[in-house]
Amino acid sequence: EGALEVGDVLVKIGGEFVTNFVTLEETLDDNVSTTLEVVVERGGEEVNLRIAPGNLHDATPSGFLEVCGGVVHPLSYQQARNFQLPVGSVYVAEPGYVLGLAGLSKHAIVTSLNNVPTPDVDAFARAYAGLEEGSRVRLQYFVHAERHRTKTGLLHFNSRWYPPAAFYHRSWRTGRWERTLLTIPDEPNEPDAKKRRKAGDSREGDEEGNDDDDAPAVVPVVEAVSTSESNGTRAEGVARAVEPSLCIVQVDIATVALADGVYSRSFEGSGAVIHHDPSTGLGLVVVDRNTVPIASCDILVSFAAFPCEIGGKVEYLHPTHNFAVVSYDAGALPRRARESIRPIAFAPPDSVPPSRGDEVVLVGLSAQLRPMARVSAVTDATSVAAIPSADIPRFRAVNEEVITLDMDFGYNFGGVLTDFEARMVALWASYAKPVNGEVRDMVRGLPVAPVIDARDEVLRWRREGKRGAGSVRLLDAEFDVLQLAKASDHGVPHEWVERLMRADPVRRQALTVASVVADTGAAASLKGGDVVLTAGGEPAVSFRGVERAVRACAPAQPLHLRVLRKGEVVDVTCELSEEWCAGTGRLLHWAGAQLQPTHRPVAELGFRPTDPSTGAPLDVFISRWYHGSPAQRYGLYALNWVASVNGIPTPTLDAFVDATKALEDGAFVRLKLIALNARPKVLTVKLDLHYWPTWELRRTTDGTNEWERVLL
Repeated sequence: EGALEVGDVLVKIGGEFVTNFVTLEETLDDNVSTTLEVVVERGGEEVNLRIAPGNLHDATPSGFLEVCGGVVHPLSYQQARNFQLPVGSVYVAEPGYVLGLAGLSKHAIVTSLNNVPTPDVDAFARAYAGLEEGSRVRLQYFVHAERHRTKTGLLHFNSRWYPPAAFYHRSWRTGRWERTLLTIPDEPNEPDAKKRRKAGDSREGDEEGNDDDDAPAVVPVVEAVSTSESNGTRAEGVARAVEPSLCIVQVDIATVALADGVYSRSFEGSGAVIHHDPSTGLGLVVVDRNTVPIASCDILVSFAAFPCEIGGKVEYLHPTHNFAVVSYDAGALPRRARESIRPIAFAPPDSVPPSRGDEVVLVGLSAQLRPMARVSAVTDATSVAAIPSADIPRFRAVNEEVITLDMDFGYNFGGVLTDFEARMVALWASYAKPVNGEVRDMVRGLPVAPVIDARDEVLRWRREGKRGAGSVRLLDAEFDVLQLAKASDHGVPHEWVERLMRADPVRRQALTVASVVADTGAAASLKGGDVVLTAGGEPAVSFRGVERAVRACAPAQPLHLRVLRKGEVVDVTCELSEEWCAGTGRLLHWAGAQLQPTHRPVAELGFRPTDPSTGAPLDVFISRWYHGSPAQRYGLYALNWVASVNGIPTPTLDAFVDATKALEDGAFVRLKLIALNARPKVLTVKLDLHYWPTWELRRTTDGTNEWERVLL
């Protein structure tokens, strides 16, 4: 550089004429770092130069830095030649989790991090090591296709899902890449400070005199809207009243935390604040489960009432209904936000639910956090969601009635349905519906009754001093709807048809058992095709009616059902189950396979193998595998249960850990698997504990709903 120019014709090197590449390469290889006399012809004139050939090994990366699943290393000579860039720039080979969320793609060049220039990987590592856990910092980069346009991203430093950042260097003696943890620099003038702080530990703006504006927040007053006004005026009035309760929920899931068959790593949807108490620090947001599908995720809540964001935690995941409750620290918000945000009002429990022809107001938020609203009419308040099972089992709404409107607003418009007094009657929720191997989103109204129940349960747990989520009682059966017009064809006696008709002249339906959850009380008592006539002594004409019968049962009391089975009316007693409302709380990574307890959508398929010796159901389920791992190499794929390891039964994750913890690197392991179709299989896996160690992600047991990574 600086000597040769584009267009120069090479004549001599080291005093010898050069007429072919073989001679040129031999001369350069024999004179690395030695100054050579070079003669070129430039514009018809002979020019003499002195050039020292460089060592290609010095320009070839011999190590890389791994950061939260991403890989950065110095830009190699070959890529520098392709991109016309200096050798040694910070090159992103794989963005991973944190860099990917900042918007970086493969082949990006990072120029600065946290306003610190990063001309090389060492400078990038120093800047990265100084980041605070939970902080959000600016990151500048460009891509080679647009090298003259510098882009800016926001890096949210969240490292809990991955091992600490580390350099990897290849050992020429062993051939392995050895790992060296990235050293976190000491803080100047604070020798006793923690090496890694957590951003947001101090509540900035809460101290006296720190607020930019001490004026009280303006909170809209909810007023009844006159029915004589135009639809646009009525919708605008409701939107302004509901706006302080609306928010956008953003969810990101690390690759190593993709549990329960979730189909994407990023979700976004509208939510509504259902509880906000800065004095206790508890805030609750309700959102659909197509936005918050699992518990192992990072959540960011953005409020419409005041421009601020705050992290959230999964507080409640309903196992059958399409909603989740997310908590946030209401006391950590800026003062203006604490005063501006307010929980949405619900329609009174004794009010008449929406019915066909009623007008409601659909209120949602745009991407710019501005409210959108319009008046719509209910076309069907008793429609069945009817979400089929996916090829890869994941959450789906079961036994759920939804509200449909007279207009299709598209799958990306979420929010709430309210009456004209700005009281929420339904969550306008997104449903993931599998169609021909693809996921199609549909949006329907979820009535608020189960949401109110969940909110009250969470508040009750908190009042009792319990942290974390509790459970909900369920009848573990999925029902289909049988129209009364066809009930007689299925053998339902006419007197029962008339009784069901009198119980609900609107729905005009009965419920039939479509499937049962494996290894539950329902599986022992109910059969596919049973027509449920009564539940708890009351006619069973709706999903909500069955839920009320379940809730009316005392603890440990079974539910009494009367069903039509094979043409005969029989009484059955069904044991109810307590289903955990916190989702999967443990993910074990072994040999590049992700193991977890059997999640409910798998058991909903109706099959769950058992341990032959004890009869206990197997609870070690493979939900994912990773490319390049021993799991891929030896065929240890997802959707299988692990029944035994080297002949030792493994009914639980703890039993699996006990059976594998003594195995050494390079050992061959014999596994017995059972697939979803009940087919057994035996295979052998060779361990590679150097690159694929055994570790797990698990929710802490202190009730904080935090996650930790533990190396086993």
